[in-house]
Amino acid sequence: MRMRPAIHSLWIASAATLLALAWQAATVHFNYKGNWTALFCIGDKSPMPPDLQAGAWIFDRSKGYDGQYYRVVAHDPWMRTERRSFVDSRHRFDRILLPAAAWLVALGRQSWIDASYILLVLVSLFVGTWFTSMWALLENRAVWCGFGFLLLPGVVITLNRMTVDITEYACIAAALYFWRRELWLGAWIAGAAAFLTRDLGLILIAALVGMTLLRHAWRRAAWFATAAIPAALWIFWVSVAIKSHPVAHPPMLALIPIWTFRTPLLGVFLAIANPPNYPLAGWLKPATQWLDGISIAAVMIAALATVREIRRRPFRLESSLCVLYAVLFLMTSARGFWIDTFSYPRAFTPLLGLVAWQSVNSVGAWAFLPWICVLLRVGWQLGPQVIGIFHAVGG
Repeated sequence: MRMRPAIHSLWIASAATLLALAWQAATVHFNYKGNWTALFCIGDKSPMPPDLQAGAWIFDRSKGYDGQYYRVVAHDPWMRTERRSFVDSRHRFDRILLPAAAWLVALGRQSWIDASYILLVLVSLFVGTWFTSMWALLENRAVWCGFGFLLLPGVVITLNRMTVDITEYACIAAALYFWRRELWLGAWIAGAAAFLTRDLGLILIAALVGMTLLRHAWRRAAWFATAAIPAALWIFWVSVAIKSHPVAHPPMLALIPIWTFRTPLLGVFLAIANPPNYPLAGWLKPATQWLDGISIAAVMIAALATVREIRRRPFRLESSLCVLYAVLFLMTSARGFWIDTFSYPRAFTPLLGLVAWQSVNSVGAWAFLPWICVLLRVGWQLGPQVIGIFHAVGG
């Protein structure tokens, strides 16, 4: 008996989630002595609340990564304690959906919040994979295409650094599915959730509004625009709360990332021409620098590939998303954003995934290359974890 497509998609999503959990369990066990807080990448150079630092895995001589701040937000999403002063930027509080959901799932119990956060990251992976599989079926493609969600560069990063991006990607996958089936309420919810997850989620709302305007569905376009209201209200509340209880650093202008606008495109070429001086020996240093340049250039190629999307007929939601992410690429400026191995892949993962999807649609294998190049650079960065596992197992 042939398995129903929806059930088959659930199996694909379950398999992807179990693979991710197996990787996390292996690296935590063999590299971090079973301490799951290592996934939040807490650095000793970044002050943390004493109660959250106690018992946590701390990386020596490191500033840590973004996940350490989202962990703090998850422990105090309503800014009621002094923990807020340890958060590096108000943007962490603006991106509230995943941290607040972790707090709610844990019923506010502090000892459960870290586990609930990691659990919800895996839930986001499951949901994103399921919707991707179902969308692939609607596009007359194989259900196993859903596994591609697991291999998105930003997803791999989130599974190892506990950032919020995976939830945004899941919302985009859900929106593509709901849009294809003309389930407008589902698409609205996905857009609202994406914006509550991260400021870049506004791109999804803009794409939904733009597509409905192209169809001359004025009322529906106005309705999709209201998907921005929940996040806008939350951001306004954060602004008011920060004035009363400042965070560690001065608040930045909401919705506008610091890596945009100043000198568009210049940062890309500066990052390629002047790669970081990695403290690596022998061939590892030039190899890493070359991979940096190839990965950054791959994002540039993906942005250029949107020219094909503009000419594509009929113009579709995924085409609209590609164009908007290409505009975002043109806005990026800061060299620091481009030399951070995990920053630009997280921001442009939707673009890379959608361009690669064109390979599945028989455009040509070349469309996979940007995705593969960036994924290789992310994988290279995680190499020490893989080596640590092999050394521990081998003995």
